Amino acid sequence: MWISQLKMNNIRSFAEFDYTFSNGINLFVGKNNSGKSTILRALYTIQDSDTIKGDDSRKLTKNGFIQVVVENISHFVHAPGSQVNGLKITQNYSDTQRVGPKVTDKDNPGHSLAATPFKNSEPDNIIYPLFSKRKNKTYAQSINDNSTKIISGDFTNIVSIINSIIGTDLPIRNEFIESFKNIFEYEIATFSYGNGMDAGLAVTRFDNIILENMGEGVAQILGLLAILCRAEDKIIMIEEPENDLHPGALKKLLEKIIDKATTNQFFITTHSNIVAKYLGKSKDIKIFHIKNEIKERIPLSTVDEVKSNEDKIRLLEDLGYELQDFDIWDGWLFLEESTAERMICEYFIPLYAPKLKNKVKTVSCMGNSHVENRFEAFYSNFLYTHLTPVYENKAWAIIDGDEKGKVIVDALRAKYKKWKPEHFDYFIKDAFEFYYPEIFQDEVKRVLAIKDFKSSCDEKTNLLVKVLEWSESNKDEAKKHFDFVAIDVIEKLQMIEKSLFG
Repeated sequence: MWISQLKMNNIRSFAEFDYTFSNGINLFVGKNNSGKSTILRALYTIQDSDTIKGDDSRKLTKNGFIQVVVENISHFVHAPGSQVNGLKITQNYSDTQRVGPKVTDKDNPGHSLAATPFKNSEPDNIIYPLFSKRKNKTYAQSINDNSTKIISGDFTNIVSIINSIIGTDLPIRNEFIESFKNIFEYEIATFSYGNGMDAGLAVTRFDNIILENMGEGVAQILGLLAILCRAEDKIIMIEEPENDLHPGALKKLLEKIIDKATTNQFFITTHSNIVAKYLGKSKDIKIFHIKNEIKERIPLSTVDEVKSNEDKIRLLEDLGYELQDFDIWDGWLFLEESTAERMICEYFIPLYAPKLKNKVKTVSCMGNSHVENRFEAFYSNFLYTHLTPVYENKAWAIIDGDEKGKVIVDALRAKYKKWKPEHFDYFIKDAFEFYYPEIFQDEVKRVLAIKDFKSSCDEKTNLLVKVLEWSESNKDEAKKHFDFVAIDVIEKLQMIEKSLFG
């Protein structure tokens, strides 16, 4: 089941709204108070008609309406076995009251059907809502059938829901536990607490850290994962998934949403560039830019469907995302550490591949463990803006040639199969410092033996400065050394130069 269309007239800040939707992901992006929440709540009236009330009709107007079209009705509780393929659900509003809902056959408007097709409890719900006012200081500790099935729009009954999931041997249990562990690296548990049960981290048989003491982000992730793992052929509404979440956790949740959008429909609001960027790479998505202005002392919301590349870039810029680099650089080079980046920028490129100077953006990944994530973030930008054809095969990731580096390169080549394999490569040396002149190699061994990350970075930087100063003072000797020792570095840079500029 999915919602194909919403029409609104004179509801809250919207004078009118008439758009069709994707059966995958629908993303509404805009600033605070732009009207994003009104769209979700208007859609939710098909399950809870009180979500929009009579006094939500637009000021200085007498009448308004909401009309929602639902497709592929496989579960219509008041007409089991019905041949109806779609519903048109209409509610009318005035200054003081709501009239409806009126439910008709989408393909036969004269055929009226039952007035309340969907319920706010499983399995007779069509929608799982997660609205922005979902924070709770406490969570219900009672565990029963009703508290497990009720659809509340917040996380009040999260303990009961979690208990119903991890207390079963169905596949949903492993999916839920592994999804949570993938984000937090520990398992969630339920345990007896007070007059009922609570959820959280089990420390010992008798000591637990309850959900109320674990931060808002944990509860939010639990609630969302519980829905994502349970939902099948449902509609999921999420207001501002970025709230209270660390960017790393948010990105993993967004990937889960993209995966689940193959079997569920999503309506999501956001003012986060991370959400817009990551969900924007989904193939089955519609993006809507919501704007608001004051007209005749009354807020007026308008909607633009984001279609063109320019619209997508403008939307990210409105969210504060810097895109000027996209127009400056002819190529990108991802390197493992800042010392390699600086040595290549300040010494190797000017001397051996001068056409790359000020044309290629070099990026330090702060260690080989971050190379794949940095490249994925870079790639996501262009998937979102559809600039991929412009930048495909114009970025390179080259890291140290130790065993871990080789494994990472193999993984990148496997992940980006459409890219030429030489765009993911490694240097011959296990560490870039081994390219330094022989007079520095005793210092190199000492620095590379340092285990503390910060101390190691500081010492590597100090050593790099010495090498650059020596190279400047001994230009002929330095060039003779690097011509022989760093031939693979030079060849890789010249290969990039030829690829970009001929």
